[in-house]
Amino acid sequence: PLANLLRTGSEDARTHAAAALLNLSQGHAKHNDIITKEGCVGPLVDLMRLGNIEGREYAAAVLWQLSKSAKSQTAISDAHGIPALVELLLQSSPLAQVNAAGVLANFSHSNKFNAAIINAGGVPPLLKLLSIEVLEGQMNVVTALLNLSNASQGRSAIRDVGGIGMLIAVLASGKGEVPCLAAGVLQSLANDSVQNKVSIVDSGGIKLLINLALTSSQALAQENASGTLRSLCTSSKGLKKLVDVGGVKPMVTLL
Repeated sequence: PLANLLRTGSEDARTHAAAALLNLSQGHAKHNDIITKEGCVGPLVDLMRLGNIEGREYAAAVLWQLSKSAKSQTAISDAHGIPALVELLLQSSPLAQVNAAGVLANFSHSNKFNAAIINAGGVPPLLKLLSIEVLEGQMNVVTALLNLSNASQGRSAIRDVGGIGMLIAVLASGKGEVPCLAAGVLQSLANDSVQNKVSIVDSGGIKLLINLALTSSQALAQENASGTLRSLCTSSKGLKKLVDVGGVKPMVTLL
């Protein structure tokens, strides 16, 4: 019945059906398999594209739950869900944006979907959402960007739209694990090219990376920050900047 409502119901009925499916999907992998098997993915993608704000929020939230499984990821992709998710990042409510970023974060763990996210224009809106005030949303975004940065195409897409400066800003303002993951993206970018190293240095990244390495209680944050600094110091400009800001002594404390 819920699947039929999603396909043929009024806008309000489709929204209510998506809300009911969200309750069914949360924390229940077996329910999620049934939802996918019953053919709900396509109508959910349609609701995410064409529904009212509330309908889009619920549809994206259900897809976030479903996208935890590889089978459902394939169904969402086959229903042209990735371009629809990117579109939702661009023009919808903060809650819908957080939910859509959550789906893309799940997709980004699979290399076969990363190119689809990038080709759908997903990197610019993800970077823009780094400034969202919802911590869960920031986490979804940096998770997606970290995984996308594992590929050359992803690193180029992040760099080409000014992503380095946006990521460095998050080192200073981000909460929780967000700076840690942002440093991981910067490490991938720094390892990629001299141009990226120079951009990180010129954007004030060294001081912030030193601070993260020294003050974070998270081992991964220390690892990502110090790994980025190591990469930056393979360039003469990066090494000089590290010395100029008094970074040598703090680095010794990490030994």
